[in-house]
Amino acid sequence: MNKMNLEIGTPPVDEDAIALEGVFEEARIERLSPVFGASITGVDLSRPLTAEQQVWFRNFLTRYKVIAIRDQDIGHEALERFASYFGEPYTHPMAAAVGQTSAVNELRADEKSTAAFGETWHADMTSEESPPTVTMLRLAVLPPHGGGDTLFADTVTAYERLSAPLKAFLGGLTARHNSGIFSEKYGASGNLPEAIHPVIKNHPISGLPTLFVNTRFTKSIVELGQGESRAVLEYLFHYIAETPDFQLRFRWSKDTLLVWDNRSTQHCAIFDYWPHTRVGYRVTLYEPKTA
Repeated sequence: MNKMNLEIGTPPVDEDAIALEGVFEEARIERLSPVFGASITGVDLSRPLTAEQQVWFRNFLTRYKVIAIRDQDIGHEALERFASYFGEPYTHPMAAAVGQTSAVNELRADEKSTAAFGETWHADMTSEESPPTVTMLRLAVLPPHGGGDTLFADTVTAYERLSAPLKAFLGGLTARHNSGIFSEKYGASGNLPEAIHPVIKNHPISGLPTLFVNTRFTKSIVELGQGESRAVLEYLFHYIAETPDFQLRFRWSKDTLLVWDNRSTQHCAIFDYWPHTRVGYRVTLYEPKTA
């Protein structure tokens, strides 16, 4: 089987990334930013991948955190198959309310919409004891004049750039995450998930520490008083949202499949295209805890 023939774009992918075991006949890879993110063309996801190809994609995602796979005019079956290489389908607590009946969830915004889902900085559903690990979204309909970009922040780099004293302080703390936004904003009721996670959480594959708090789900720091907790979290929220050095802004193109690692990134949707229509198909994955 031919090894991957990498045509390197500008800026080039690092040499150690090129050394990843490649098993596609042709591929072109370009960086999305100097810090993280990569774009891939020349890969056909309409067909099943070999075990070696699946491992390559998982390794590539771990390293680059956000990957854009271009020109994927694929149906739900192919999307679900590719998603299965990264974990098991996650069922969102709002799934029933929005009529989701399969692993593929349609995300639509149009002239009737007053907001787009995910307009605050967050990693997906950190209120779960086992939060989603990977999310993928393919856009099928784009606004005619652009817009609808997605912002990403690299929370590994965000942690790395904190001062040593602040790292030491945060390293001993845990934070409470809950799903209150779904009752406050969408009127959801019932047993919504909540969990406690370390403020600094190691990525399970790379082992790298990541800053694991976000505006959407993180409500308080367990070991601190109310005022201290609010002050620390507000600083961290602003730090992630307002530091462009470890962010990228992804501009969508039709049939691009975007895959991101929820364990090492946060994202924020931009709703700047009303009243135009934007339609995408999302699959979210997780890894259930074993007994």
